Amino acid sequence: MGQIIGMVLALVITPIMVPKPSFHDLILNIITFSLIVTISLLFFITTARESPVKGRAREIISQQNFSLQIRTIIRQRNIIILMILFLIGVGVFSALAQWIESILYSRGIATLYGDLAGMSMLISGIIGMVVIPFISDKYHMRKGIILINLSLLIFLFALFSLRTIYIIYLVISIGIGFLLLSLAPVGLQLSLETVGGESAGVAASLLWLASQVGAFTIIIVMSDLYYYSITLGRVLKMYYLIYDPWFIPIIFIMILGIISLIFSAFLIEPKK
Repeated sequence: MGQIIGMVLALVITPIMVPKPSFHDLILNIITFSLIVTISLLFFITTARESPVKGRAREIISQQNFSLQIRTIIRQRNIIILMILFLIGVGVFSALAQWIESILYSRGIATLYGDLAGMSMLISGIIGMVVIPFISDKYHMRKGIILINLSLLIFLFALFSLRTIYIIYLVISIGIGFLLLSLAPVGLQLSLETVGGESAGVAASLLWLASQVGAFTIIIVMSDLYYYSITLGRVLKMYYLIYDPWFIPIIFIMILGIISLIFSAFLIEPKK
């Protein structure tokens, strides 16, 4: 949740510090964020304490080196599938957070309202990260929650690909944020139950590594598909692609949602 709150603050602060394209303002913005990160790191170093490790856990850690832990973890089906889901899920969310303003602007919606939709998606995501894991823990249901959320997300992506009125986009954005971000804590809990407490940190690191790769990749791919759509529309005289160049990129993330749903069907629900 802290990661998402940080993203919200960054999205609010950056437009204030960089109101228009300016190299000087951008450098100042980067320096400010770097100072915040440095202060946060120093605060963590000075205040964080190692939790006591029990004898049995210490013995396991001493016997297993890091590379062996990695090999053991990535051989497990759930972890491989969760890495794919985190790569796609966080990647899609990051791409939508990055491009939602441009998507709505290209469909005749003012920038201010596009920002509002993006902010609503982030806020609803924070709420979802509290509500959905609570339901998941109460009924001890991980795989079922993931399948339900992904099915609903595919439907919302399909709606988002269409041109409609702003209020519909706002509702869709809230739904996407709520359903998509809430999958992260459920996935992390599933990874913990899969590998056990001793290797939970390594498993979580692998999932977040995959998520960062996905965020970087899918943001770029959606941008490239936007320009390819315009070119394709001109070459093939498919004027709808020129009129709505974000149609193909959104269909792309819908396809990624379908792929995620298929992989999720092979997850193994841990025993109670």
